[in-house]
Amino acid sequence: MAFVDTKVRTVQLEIIERVTGIMSYLIFAIIIMLIGFGFLLFIGFGMAEWFTALLESRIGGFFAAAGCYLVLGLLLFAARKSMLRSLSNVFVHLLTVRRDDDDADDDEEEEQKKKKEAKA
Repeated sequence: MAFVDTKVRTVQLEIIERVTGIMSYLIFAIIIMLIGFGFLLFIGFGMAEWFTALLESRIGGFFAAAGCYLVLGLLLFAARKSMLRSLSNVFVHLLTVRRDDDDADDDEEEEQKKKKEAKA
């Protein structure tokens, strides 16, 4: 019975580890998106002012900046499948990655098997 309890606790800890890994990745991604949004906002205002000086029209400058954002949005829309695929690959990796100490144990077991085969 102790073995089953230990195994259940191990599985629980692995689930907790994977969920915390995903949560930390999501929090990091949200922070990066907020910083990126602020960056794009101020770049947009600067670009609008630059276009305003270039076109000598405040409305024209802001519409030109909006046109640049439209082109950027269309490019992102065109590349959405590859971007979503890469993001899904990251999540699959986070869910299926094995811990390093498990990999080390497996490597040690393989080395021991090779030594036994070499002796035989």
